[in-house]
Amino acid sequence: MQEYKVTIILAVDYEDRVKRRTLWSEPRLLGWSTYFVVPTPGHEVEEEEDAQARALRKLAEDIKTRTVEGW
Repeated sequence: MQEYKVTIILAVDYEDRVKRRTLWSEPRLLGWSTYFVVPTPGHEVEEEEDAQARALRKLAEDIKTRTVEGW
């Protein structure tokens, strides 16, 4: 089995530009996903870009959740 992991780390500052203040900040927001490069029971063969896209979608969801959780 050949499984690889893609990790993307972002520094995020969410700011109110009208009031000129930071609403929240995260210096190490982590998104990750795995992918298989050889056929494995229960897993399709994928490209690294597929895992990158999943990691980015997770980061976007985490940013959205963190932004609206206090509303």
